[in-house]
Amino acid sequence: MAVLTRLLLALASLGVFGASQATTTPTESELRAALAYKLMLFVEWPAGEPDGTARRLLCVVTEDPDTGRAFAALAGQTVKGRLLAVQRRAPLADLGQCDAVYFDRLEPGLLADKLAGLAGRPVLTFATAPARDAPAMIGLVVDRRRLAFDVRQPALRAAGLGLDARVMQLAREVVR
Repeated sequence: MAVLTRLLLALASLGVFGASQATTTPTESELRAALAYKLMLFVEWPAGEPDGTARRLLCVVTEDPDTGRAFAALAGQTVKGRLLAVQRRAPLADLGQCDAVYFDRLEPGLLADKLAGLAGRPVLTFATAPARDAPAMIGLVVDRRRLAFDVRQPALRAAGLGLDARVMQLAREVVR
């Protein structure tokens, strides 16, 4: 958990966390959800993005109820001044209205198809696979029993998104 601890300490130094923290030990799904949310705080969406909505929609593609619950707990938080809405979606569901998508343990071929359908759109993508193995922008991975994240910079750029350089320095791997 050293990488996660380093990330959480760095994010805390940037003022990301609120005043109180839970005292129970979080599950892996809760840690992944928290990390995805914290990373969203440092994403820069395109300036010309329509302001017709005051929310960010995070779609969670999973068949695991624990993962669904962990991400659902994020609903109501804010991301860059917009209220975060969370919707659980089936693997074959339409993702057209999502601002961010978390793909949980999807079969590689299906993941590639879903990511190809989002290509070129300002949709932040997370996957439970290393960035070098999956074309998602951010891979949330367990490495030697530690939660870490990888970043695929070309995918971020192609979608017109940016990620704060301070956070990029905390990544386990950055694919350039």
